[in-house]
Amino acid sequence: MGNVVFSKNFDKNTMRSKPISVKNPKTPGQVNQRTKFKLMIFTSRVLLGMIRISFQNMAVGMSAFNAFFKANVKTAITGVPGSYSISWPLLLVAKGPLDKPKNLVASIDHPASIKRTWSPPISPLDVTNSDKLFTVAYNITNDEWSYGESGTLRSAGTDETGSACILVW
Repeated sequence: MGNVVFSKNFDKNTMRSKPISVKNPKTPGQVNQRTKFKLMIFTSRVLLGMIRISFQNMAVGMSAFNAFFKANVKTAITGVPGSYSISWPLLLVAKGPLDKPKNLVASIDHPASIKRTWSPPISPLDVTNSDKLFTVAYNITNDEWSYGESGTLRSAGTDETGSACILVW
């Protein structure tokens, strides 16, 4: 109806006007911002299934995708205009109430296998002792992601996965 657009966002029906024309400024700052957004969107699409779960608690008034985007766009993108990239150690792939493993070390001892060791929680009453480890790995050479829940408990302090990827935390 005219320039009116109806949509549904977070289970709410909304009505807004559709702009008649859109300016497309190509200032250096705007081009840089668009480049960063494209890079972050490309990265998040690969991890979308995991992001929906891992950022669920942070998604207050926004989608889990938007919470992931907001947590990473200013910190995980490095470089200079015209040459931006994702800093894998800075990329936050999960955010929630559990503490990160301390003293995490990942190594490739055998081809196609990643070994991880960490300091498990000290308190036997810590709820995270019975949680299963969820791992995320990225192979820079092949540009491949691997993620999923392992059978290992967080209290174990070690895990080995058959995947020749570089671990991202």
